Amino acid sequence: MRGSGHLADIAQRKIARGRGQPRRFAPTVRRIRIVVSDCRGQRVRLREVEEELEGAPLPDRRRIEELVGRALEPRADIHASAEYKRYMTGVLVADTLHALTLEGTT
Repeated sequence: MRGSGHLADIAQRKIARGRGQPRRFAPTVRRIRIVVSDCRGQRVRLREVEEELEGAPLPDRRRIEELVGRALEPRADIHASAEYKRYMTGVLVADTLHALTLEGTT
């Protein structure tokens, strides 16, 4: 998840600097691609999540977290449980998508 985490960090810094304003409407999701680490060194494209989001208004963070959590099957290891990895991946994806929607409001 190094790539996703990095992108989320950049997006969060933009928000922290006050460059984004609250949205009055949810933007429509178009041409979305979500690729994350499976926590075993492989990249996984979350096509199920993409299909659910494509063409619809961007849902709230909790809904995105739920979709990602259902689509990802990480393994527990010495670093974290599978549940924690699933949860954190959902949080990073949701935060990144919401932060990217602020791009057009600056």
